[in-house]
Amino acid sequence: MKTPIHSSPQSAPLLLLLLALLLLLTAAVHAEHEPKELGRFSVGEYNNRLRGREAKPLAFVKVVEAQQQVVEGMQYYLKIAVAAPDGSHKIYDAVVWDRPWLKSRQLMSFTPSTK
Repeated sequence: MKTPIHSSPQSAPLLLLLLALLLLLTAAVHAEHEPKELGRFSVGEYNNRLRGREAKPLAFVKVVEAQQQVVEGMQYYLKIAVAAPDGSHKIYDAVVWDRPWLKSRQLMSFTPSTK
């Protein structure tokens, strides 16, 4: 038997807590596969934007940290380890906006990390 949830001022904090836990669980479920795919996408897009310039392409190593935010779709905040052409490893911050129902994925920013 299901217990109904009644709307009352006392239930609002509980509902917010449940929503927060749901979002955390969602982040944990995608912890392995999706961030790696988004990290590779980010480095690939960055390298595509470099074409025709003198800069050398970066190589994807791994996603160090990933967070997501529900917007019109999902916005992902990634810290990505990359290998520079000289062999050094660096961390970049990337923001990716993903709208799967439109088959749209955009690299919003890709910058060297300050942290």
